[in-house]
Amino acid sequence: MDTSKPNLTVVPGGAGRVSALRAGELTSPPAPPGEMNEAELRVWAHICSQLRAAGIDHTTFGLAGMVVVKTYCEWMDAQEQLERVKAEKGGSYMTKTPNGYEQPHQLYYIARNLKRELLQWLPECCLTIPSLVTAKAKAGDAGKQDDLFGDLVDHATVARSEYSSA
Repeated sequence: MDTSKPNLTVVPGGAGRVSALRAGELTSPPAPPGEMNEAELRVWAHICSQLRAAGIDHTTFGLAGMVVVKTYCEWMDAQEQLERVKAEKGGSYMTKTPNGYEQPHQLYYIARNLKRELLQWLPECCLTIPSLVTAKAKAGDAGKQDDLFGDLVDHATVARSEYSSA
């Protein structure tokens, strides 16, 4: 394998996209990284517009965003199917097994698992209030360099002043 020459490709309009983002001119959502149906594309566009309105850079939203969108759409579909089951059974999603035991319909478990998965991915994409607040706070510190030993220095200063006053 020849490692002397890296395989680099140039993305047309790459630098222009970054400068447009900095200037606040980016108005359309970034393209999703895979195939999506019409409903998923609407959810994708909505999420991107909400991130843009919140001032969150979402150009790297890509794969995690796609997982969120697809999981959300699957969860909504499972919820709709579960509601149909409830309507057919008079307001309950409980079913009887061949042995006579009552248990929730299988769609209940599918919807529950999809909701859990979705709730795990939402913070990763800055789609919860706490994650949005954290991202905005970190964005305000973007120009500052983090001091790896700052806490230790402050601790030593406080400890030294406590001993000197005794």
